[in-house]
Amino acid sequence: MTDNEKLKAQFSRAAAGAKTPQDISDALNGLERAEGLKIADYIAAFCRECGIDPEAPELAAYYRESEEYKAKIQADEDKRRKENALKVLGEKTGIYQNNLSRGVSPIAPDMAELAADISKEAAILGAAKSELSRLGSFADYIRECIEYYPDRDFAPALFDKLAFPDGTVSYIGARPMRGKTTVMVNLAREAITSEKPRKTIFISLEMSRKQILNKLILSTAYAMSTGQDREYLKTRPRPQTDLYHFYKGQDMEGERAQVETFREYVKIAMDRVNAAYNKLFLHYDGRGAKFTDIINLIKGNADSGTLVLLDYIQRMPNIPGKEREDNYLRVKWISDEIVNAAVFSNSVIISGAQFNRGTFTEGQPDKFDDTSFRESGDLEQDGHNAIGIGWEADLKTRFFKLIKTREDDGSGKTFFIDFVGAYSYMGIGEKRMSKKQETKEPKPKKGEKTTGADPSGAGNDNKKMVDW
Repeated sequence: MTDNEKLKAQFSRAAAGAKTPQDISDALNGLERAEGLKIADYIAAFCRECGIDPEAPELAAYYRESEEYKAKIQADEDKRRKENALKVLGEKTGIYQNNLSRGVSPIAPDMAELAADISKEAAILGAAKSELSRLGSFADYIRECIEYYPDRDFAPALFDKLAFPDGTVSYIGARPMRGKTTVMVNLAREAITSEKPRKTIFISLEMSRKQILNKLILSTAYAMSTGQDREYLKTRPRPQTDLYHFYKGQDMEGERAQVETFREYVKIAMDRVNAAYNKLFLHYDGRGAKFTDIINLIKGNADSGTLVLLDYIQRMPNIPGKEREDNYLRVKWISDEIVNAAVFSNSVIISGAQFNRGTFTEGQPDKFDDTSFRESGDLEQDGHNAIGIGWEADLKTRFFKLIKTREDDGSGKTFFIDFVGAYSYMGIGEKRMSKKQETKEPKPKKGEKTTGADPSGAGNDNKKMVDW
């Protein structure tokens, strides 16, 4: 028998037949005060069994040591904090909405600070149910399944309609020059120009706003084109330079039909991006930003289902207090915080990531697997999906490989990428097979669709323009 069990037995014998708080107090006289305080929870339960109020003045000193009392005090404090948080949240949200109505950009410094404050107060309000939700019930599970609609997941055509569910983080790895940023741009294009547009936040840590928007507009222009118009666009040797001439109203070199086609598609693409900008599409120039600024931007501006594109994780600033960590641990801590931000906001975060040097051998196609992420294997472990971008031995032909898909049987699938670098365009190409597969799987007959046919229908030459 433990010491506490002996104390409980001694108290029970002394308190047998107790009917009032004073009877309990008398029974406790047989124990040292410190001993009685050790079994405060048992005394409170004993009193309730006897129909005696354990909060009576005669027993107050013991009751205050019980977990019941401490829980009550904590509940009162939580209630006070939540009432205050609700008040502050209402005030801050009102200011935020008023600023929006006046045309203030959501990514302005004051708005980002407001969003961070709103996020903090909302976290306080949600704290009470957090522990319960961590445990949950089977009924909660059934409700979650009923409320989940897989067809609402972000499933870009670029990656063969692979699903990126809300509340998850995925990583796209590649060595330099393979197109990590271009992948992000094309995912943004799909998100904001789809039949059901998706709010998108693009966080660039290496390129400027001008560079990202140039890529987005040119990619959008090229993606809309078909048939002869697409061929005309391909004749432009320097579309970025053409873009600057277009904005300045200057003449461009080349045949009239080619120049007019370029102007037509760029104008429509520019209008689409402009219409989405600061509404459906937010660009955040993260160069020089603090880590907390970036995380608060996500938590404060990403809603459920928002697509957050981070370019790229190794460029993320240090977490305060973790500056002395080596690169492996630094990336691990950053990945942990990004996962938490995705869960908190229920957003879809897709981040670029560097592969290590071992993925490239001169004269050979890129080779990579789940150990190829630079500095941290945690990226592959944390990622809902892990995708690699590589190029063939010619250093031009690009392909992607699904390294890991957590809720899909697509792991190992590899497709060529329809890549047009001048327009920063990427689309899914034909299935890429190994030499072994090529000997086993017959090539499709002329006229048959390949496994990797573009689901968007961008290759249909019967229309002048794809109507999004």
